[in-house]
Amino acid sequence: MGKIYSLANKFLWAGTILLTMSFIFKFLHLKGAEQLLASGSFVFFSALAIKLEKRKIGLGLFLLCIWVLFYRAGQMPLRAEEPRRAVVSMEMAYNNEFIMPTIHNEAYLNKPPIFNWLQVLSFRIFGNFGAFAARFPGLLFLLFTAINVSWFSKKYFARDGFLPGLMVLSCADILFYGSINAGEIDLFYAFISSAQLFTILLSFKKHRQSLLVVSFILMAVGVLTKGLPSLAIQFISLLVLFLFRENRKKFNFLGTIFGLFVGCLILFCFFYSYGKKADAWAYIFNIIGESGQKASHNSSSLFTAFRGILSNTLTLLKLSLPWVLIPIYLKIKKKNLLPSKTHSRLYFILGFNLLIYLISGTLKDRYIYPFVPLFSVIIYQLYMCYLPKKWLQFFLFGLIFARFIYNETLLPMQAKELAKDEVYRFAIDILNETEGKPIYFRESMGKEMFFLSFYKKIQTPVPVRYELVYELEKNKKDLVRFKKTPEKGDYFLLFAQKGEEGKIQYYDYWADKSLILKQF
Repeated sequence: MGKIYSLANKFLWAGTILLTMSFIFKFLHLKGAEQLLASGSFVFFSALAIKLEKRKIGLGLFLLCIWVLFYRAGQMPLRAEEPRRAVVSMEMAYNNEFIMPTIHNEAYLNKPPIFNWLQVLSFRIFGNFGAFAARFPGLLFLLFTAINVSWFSKKYFARDGFLPGLMVLSCADILFYGSINAGEIDLFYAFISSAQLFTILLSFKKHRQSLLVVSFILMAVGVLTKGLPSLAIQFISLLVLFLFRENRKKFNFLGTIFGLFVGCLILFCFFYSYGKKADAWAYIFNIIGESGQKASHNSSSLFTAFRGILSNTLTLLKLSLPWVLIPIYLKIKKKNLLPSKTHSRLYFILGFNLLIYLISGTLKDRYIYPFVPLFSVIIYQLYMCYLPKKWLQFFLFGLIFARFIYNETLLPMQAKELAKDEVYRFAIDILNETEGKPIYFRESMGKEMFFLSFYKKIQTPVPVRYELVYELEKNKKDLVRFKKTPEKGDYFLLFAQKGEEGKIQYYDYWADKSLILKQF
């Protein structure tokens, strides 16, 4: 390590020279300016990371990782669930309506609005609705999650440094997918859920009822972010700690009751405010229904259920790469991995919470993000017990370097490929055809909601590719509104009936139908 530290000053000079050359190339309009800027920045920040690493373990690598994550964060067009989140947030910003989320100016019932509030704030800070502004809150709270993990490791195990947090950032799925698709809700939700788990654990370790109350507040924020999973995390964790507590007579009943009251009060205030604008019960039961639908199996066959559990287990192991290899390696080396009393709470809480996901329906990688921080803390403690710290630093640097190479090679290629999607051409043609005039959408579908004795059937807009809606609303700076009855001269987006034609046509693979722009 000493030789590497001695080279840091030379790396700083080399990085500075490369950065200077990139500015000269750009000024003279020569090719290669971007490549020089990228390589110079990486060399410069790597040298800075090495120097900081000598003073504080993990700090330099953490700052280098921040740069790599934010670098080119806006290059990839919004994809997967990102455009849907951005559309809801844009409509909030256009309408100045922050209680009732909408799509096409109609109530959007699938998700509560807290993440959208953060996106609206980001849009206003950056002054645009671009991809970077849409992803900024997710990336910011990913960094907060890493800081939170390092803080918890220090408080719970008295281990200082940023390495535990870096293990969160460098989990393969987060590093090469989650942090790139940061406009989705899951990175922010991972921060809320992991903070919820950490405050529960610390409240029992330090016997502080105030932390338990904070965990219930975080539970309420989680419910207003993604719904029921936060309730499950809270009550599974408390039940595990109650059953496996060391002192049978001591349990924070007062903190639990007061915290539950505060959490319920927060939820009541929000849904009461929502009820003044729309049907709050329909909103609540739709959120419950969405969570239940994701957790359910498609088949009652025992073999199918077992196959689903096995598939979910493999998904969990894949998500945990490369760090899941550490306990496997230690087990091969016949090291003692049995948890101590200090570790046991973490093992039990992580295990029982993950069990719910393993036996549920199809498991997506991003559903496990809330538990990656706690998993990283456990793996870090195992690593520090048996393996040299310096090898962890080298490996983390290698992963950060791999993400930099990805940014420079695969990311631009993926961005170009996505930009070729016909939906963007369709959006440009619509904008040119309508010339700033309003665009409407009238396709709707019936949706049934039921829970216990509650039953209601509502009409809601049919999902359409949200990349299209996002591009239209971003460029028009107005909503693509839902409207039932056309008037003369109105432009409508419609799914074409047999033989029906419009001014412009596009095949929507979501609906397996042709989408047309028609003027009445």
